[in-house]
This record gives sequence, C-alpha cells and structure tokens, in this order.
Amino acid sequence: MGKKKVFILVSVLLCVIMMTVELSMFEMDTDKLRNIEQVKSEFQGDIRALRWGKYSNLTANDLVATLDEVEKIYNIQILKAGSGRYDTLLGSDSLMIGNTIYEKDYEDRDLGENFSIMNAVIDKFFGEEWDTSYLLVDFWVNDVHHEISYDKFVEYELEKTYEDGEYLWIFGNATASDGYMIQTQDSLLNTWFSKGGFGSIHPSAMDAKEVYSYLSGVRVGEDVLLHLKDGDIWLSEMEERVLQYLNSDAFPLPKTEEISYGIGEVRVIDTGDYEGVSFRVRRIFEGVPFEYGGFTSDPRNHDRGEIAYVESEAPDTLLSFGYVGGSVERVNEVKEILSLDGALKKLSEYLNASMRYEIQGIELVYRDVAISDEALEEVQQTLAPMWKFVVQTKGTKYRNYYYVDVVTGEVAYRDGNDR
Repeated sequence: MGKKKVFILVSVLLCVIMMTVELSMFEMDTDKLRNIEQVKSEFQGDIRALRWGKYSNLTANDLVATLDEVEKIYNIQILKAGSGRYDTLLGSDSLMIGNTIYEKDYEDRDLGENFSIMNAVIDKFFGEEWDTSYLLVDFWVNDVHHEISYDKFVEYELEKTYEDGEYLWIFGNATASDGYMIQTQDSLLNTWFSKGGFGSIHPSAMDAKEVYSYLSGVRVGEDVLLHLKDGDIWLSEMEERVLQYLNSDAFPLPKTEEISYGIGEVRVIDTGDYEGVSFRVRRIFEGVPFEYGGFTSDPRNHDRGEIAYVESEAPDTLLSFGYVGGSVERVNEVKEILSLDGALKKLSEYLNASMRYEIQGIELVYRDVAISDEALEEVQQTLAPMWKFVVQTKGTKYRNYYYVDVVTGEVAYRDGNDR
C-alpha cells in the first residue's frame, strides 16, 4: 500500500475515532446542569454532535448559533416607573428624553408636563416643524371626557391633574393628505409615528419581497443591495445606522436602564417606485436578546418594536415599542443551566421520533412568563432564560419555534407563521 493511501486511511480512522470519542463524551450527564462557562466551552462540540447525527430526528446544515456575548443570565423583571421597587433601585422615578429630565411618573404629573413630554418625543422624530392641524387631543381629567383639536388644547388649563384611570392622548391620521400618522399617550406606551413614505402608515401589514432573520445579532442570509428612495445602500450599512440610531440620544423614546436594542428581523418592501426596509427590534440585556414576534396569536408579551426606512438618513415609521420606561431587576442569577446538548435531547424527545427536523438557528433568549394580577401593580414584565430553536420539518416549508427552559427542560412551541 502506498504512503499516500496509508496517510488517507489513517486520517479517516483518526476522524472516526475523534467523532466517536466526542459523541461518547456527550452521552455522559446530558441532563446535568452546568455553569455558563462549561456550557460555552461545550457549545461548538454540541453543535458538531448534532450535525454528525447524534439525534435521529434532528439535523443541522446551515446553522446560525453563538453564545459569545453571554456572561451571566438571570430571571429578570421590568419594573414600572413610579413603583416603590423601581424607586428603591434607582432612587428616582424621573424620565429622561434627550437632555431633559422629567420628574415623577406620568400619573403624578399634570396635563401640561405630560403634554410637554409627548411633544418632545414627536419633535425628535418629525423635527420641530410638523402639521398639527389634523391632530386631536383626547383626555379624561377631573372626571370629564374631552376631545378637542390640538391647537385648542394648548389654551386649556394644563395644570390640571389626573384622578385614577384618567389619561391623555394625541392622535391623528392624515393619510388622505400628506400621509402623516401621529399617535402617542401620556405613558408613551402606544406611540405610533409615520411620515407616509411607504404609501402606508403600517409597513408591517405590507407584503415583503425578502425577509431576513437575526439570531443573537447575526443575520441569516447574505448582504443585499437596497434600492431606497434616496439611492442604493447595502443592508449591512443600514443595520449599522439603525443600531446607532436606536441606541443613541437621537432615538425619541426613553429607554429602560441597562437595556440596549438589537435587530430581530428585516423585511424588504417594494413600494412601487423604490424599496423600503423595515427593522423589527428586540431588547438586549447583558448580551442576551429578548424574544420578539408573535404578532397575531401568541399570548406571550414578546418584543414587537418596528422602525422602517424609505430613505437611509432618517426613519419613516416607528411603532409597537410598547413599554419603554422602568428598570431591570435581577430577581436571581441562574448559575447552572442545561447545556445545548441537554436542551437538544429534550427537544428531540418532544418532537415526533419518526419525522426529520432541521435545526436552522439556536440562541439563548429571555422570554415572557405569566405573572399574577397583583404583581402587575409594580411589574411590567417577568422574563426567564430559554434555549430557542428555529426548526423546519424536512421536506416541507413549515418552520416553527421551540423553547426549552434552561433549568426545568420544559418545552414550549410557537407557530412559525405567527411572526
């Protein structure tokens, strides 16, 4: 036998031995919880074992997965601004927009203070010149409901304060004329702005010609040249601009302390004369992203923020960012979790043993969990860490999401059509 053939044979045997050893190593203590550093050190080996066929009903080819940014994970809560626990954490319940600090929660401010805050948010998005002629102000104060024009409201007695359940809204839809959409409220919870550049105030409702998912900040798919209204630009460059905008003082909404924003999904939309691009946004806490999506039927309170562009320099539409105040409370650190291999075992056992499923993406996420009505008085949201798997049934177009609790191993499912 020639030296070349011997070398090839030895190389193949060594490869087989390494695969056998690595697979046998992962058979040990799969269900045992590990610290984060152990999980990270075993992560790539777990992926190799998946690709080599450790689980008969799971496969992986073009898989996107990383844990590089994860150092610690927690069970966390988002506390409402103005709650006692929020005050304890921050020593204040002030709200900062740009360089202006507003003291007190919105329910403790008078109409004038809240109106000033809402106008500051509108100014930051639209600029200081925007048409108020079509806007209405809807408010319920001192047990009386009012709906008057914006221009008339500025002459109202703005020092009046709220009673329980009272509110203040600014809203208007001028799509019949210049396409503007302005909607916001005193808590800034339901802010929806649009300049009408898509020919619609709601890009999410428009058909997308391309959709790109992001897992732990990594785009699933190649870079693409976008043909926007003001010229061509690569998607990668728009990603950088959007992230810079979202995480800077230019962003009009306040942000929860210690939270940053990342991209969950991108939709490229053909408006007819040019393309637009819509970014669905997710929060990130210490390197771990919050789950996003579930816009139609998922009962979980996932992130749904959207910011869309038809020109590269400034956003056209902003909506669905939800609650933007408050602070993060680390309820407890989760020091030991299921390894990726342990989570894959739980997923394999949950799925049909006679079917084949392709794992297309893996990430560690914070996902919303149910809380009591009593807790809702101070807590906006409670989240727990989960392994998330993007799964496609082999031979079909069906793609779904599965979540494995990092401690209990409990598996949950979300319909992939529920974006």
